[in-house]
Amino acid sequence: MRAALCVSSRAVAREARMLVESGAAFGIDFSVHEWDSGFKDVPADADAVVSLGGDGTFLRAAQAALRLSVPMLGFNLGRLGFLAEASVADRDSVLSLMASGGLETRERMTVECFSEIGGERAFLGSALNDVVFHGGPDPGLPDISFRIDGMEGASCRADGLIVSTPTGSTAYSLAAGGPIVAPDLDCMILTAISPHTLTSRPLVVSPDSSVTVREDSGKVMTASIDGHSGYEIPPGGGLVVRKMTSGLKVFSVGRDFCGLLREKLGWTGRKGR
Repeated sequence: MRAALCVSSRAVAREARMLVESGAAFGIDFSVHEWDSGFKDVPADADAVVSLGGDGTFLRAAQAALRLSVPMLGFNLGRLGFLAEASVADRDSVLSLMASGGLETRERMTVECFSEIGGERAFLGSALNDVVFHGGPDPGLPDISFRIDGMEGASCRADGLIVSTPTGSTAYSLAAGGPIVAPDLDCMILTAISPHTLTSRPLVVSPDSSVTVREDSGKVMTASIDGHSGYEIPPGGGLVVRKMTSGLKVFSVGRDFCGLLREKLGWTGRKGR
């Protein structure tokens, strides 16, 4: 089995070496790729992508896994680890299961994003977490509106609008007041960023919908895709976000989602049960 090991920008040389050595014991031939490369050098013959770092590393490495249509696994060295869910302390058992086909593979919904300028669409990229339409260099609050399947949705003055997947519901969308959605569901969540109205609320829409977002007062805007790609949207332009035909295949280590929320968000259950 050939696998690409995508390493974060942190000093993780020791952990990377131990993963490579452990993988070799189970028949996994790792090639190592560093953060500065953007993981664009992941070879086309890789059977899997493994990230070593935090969720940011996982998101960047996910682009390579999507490009090759191969599953991926994340070993967490960051603070949260919603995406990179395996522990480096369990490397031997996890890599053994991955090599033998003993890890369950689940598919996470992903979205694709297009700019729409002068009636012309151009593909910008794909996202596992979210696409964010937010203010650019122009001062003042943008006037943001959205349409769903061509039908008028809502408009408000806000710092921006997040279009999130269920996987991304625990990321920026959550910080902006959006709902937590189980990652095995398919839907899109629209969450305004600091809206200048008390009536603005997050909206959950069908995964089959096409969402178009615009700025209506002539400001230059920016589109960010999974937090690592920024594209300028000129006045009059907009974004179109829709579900991709196939999502990201992720090796699951069997973590309970509610247990994960209790651990990462500091939730507590009733004692004595």
